[in-house]
Amino acid sequence: MKKTEQRHKETRERLTQFEKQAGVKAPENIWDDEGGFTDEILAFAVANGLSLDWLFLGDPMPTILTLHRRTIAQGAA
Repeated sequence: MKKTEQRHKETRERLTQFEKQAGVKAPENIWDDEGGFTDEILAFAVANGLSLDWLFLGDPMPTILTLHRRTIAQGAA
C-alpha cells in the first residue's frame, strides 16, 4: 500500500496535469487538516468535470464507462 505522502504527490501531479490541459486553476488546498478532501476541491471537480476517481486514485475507468453509458443512451433515445 502506498504511503500518504506518495498518494498526495501523485494527486498533486494529476491535478497540475488537469490544470494545464483544461486551462483552469485549481484550489491550493486539496486536503483538510484531518486528511479529508476540502469542499473547495470537491466543488472544483464538480464545476470542471474532473473525475475524483482519476484525481485521487489515478483510475480513469469510471469516467470512461460513464461516457460510454451516456453515448449509448443518447444513441438509443
